[in-house]
Formats: sequence, C-alpha cells, structure tokens
Amino acid sequence: MSDSSKTTQELVRELASLRARLAEMEQGASRFRQMEEGLHECEERFRSVFDNSLDAILITVPTGEILSANRAAQILLGMTEEEICLGGRAGMVVQDEALAAALEARERNGQWRGMLTYRRKDGSTFPVEVSSKSFGTSNGPPGTITIFRDITERMRLEEELRLS
Repeated sequence: MSDSSKTTQELVRELASLRARLAEMEQGASRFRQMEEGLHECEERFRSVFDNSLDAILITVPTGEILSANRAAQILLGMTEEEICLGGRAGMVVQDEALAAALEARERNGQWRGMLTYRRKDGSTFPVEVSSKSFGTSNGPPGTITIFRDITERMRLEEELRLS
C-alpha cells in the first residue's frame, strides 16, 4: 500500500504513533540532561575537595605514575603539578624499606596507612603521614589515591614531650 492509498484513519494512527515516539525521545533527552547536570555537579564537588584540601592529594596508578596533584601537594613538595607528575613516585618518595613494605601492604590489602619520608624539590626530606588506597576504574587500569601531610612539627613536639 503506498502512502497515497492510505486512509485518513491510518494516517492519523501513524501520526499518533510518531507523536508518542517523539514524546519518548524528548523524555529520554530530558533524563540525559538531568544525568549530565548531576555528573557535572559531582565533578564540581570532587574538584572542590581536591583543590581545597589542606592535605596533599595525589591521583596515581599502582606503578608509581602520578596523574594529578592538588595544590597542597604542590606547595608541600615545592613543585608544579607537571613536575610532580613527571617525577612520579620516585621523584618525591625516599626509596627505602618503609616504602617497599607500604607498597607490598597496599598490593596485598588494597590500602595502606603509615609514615614515609618524602623529598622536596630542593632535596630536603621530611616525614609524612600517608594513607593510600587502590580502586578500580571503569575504563582503564586500576588507580590509587594517596593523601599525605607533613608531620615534622608533630614529631618535634612528641620528642620534646618525651624528653621532658
């Protein structure tokens, strides 16, 4: 049956079907926009926490590559984010038995918390309290998040207290 031989009733049914399909598509587009807005809000919240944390935060991969470093990490290490990423773990963590044990524990348990020694751009070293956790990603290799803070002052005060 060609379009010209369709009855008015058939054309009306076809038009109603097309209108219903268009309404479904508009609802789908609306849901997509809502999901996109929710994702954008979630990204903004993450970025706000990452950028404004007083603790240094690194997004890394288990091999030691650094993907991102927040402002606190840059200040603490005296490096730009690019320098931190280029240097990787080896560019800022003193390679010793404590690091080897930490990496082994994180590999085994998926997370680790403890103390390590980090190195600034100027070569000076300082003690840090670190927490690191592995996580899966939907579109790539596993990732890790590492959060650390300088504990030089805390250790100095603890030593003074111990001596007094």
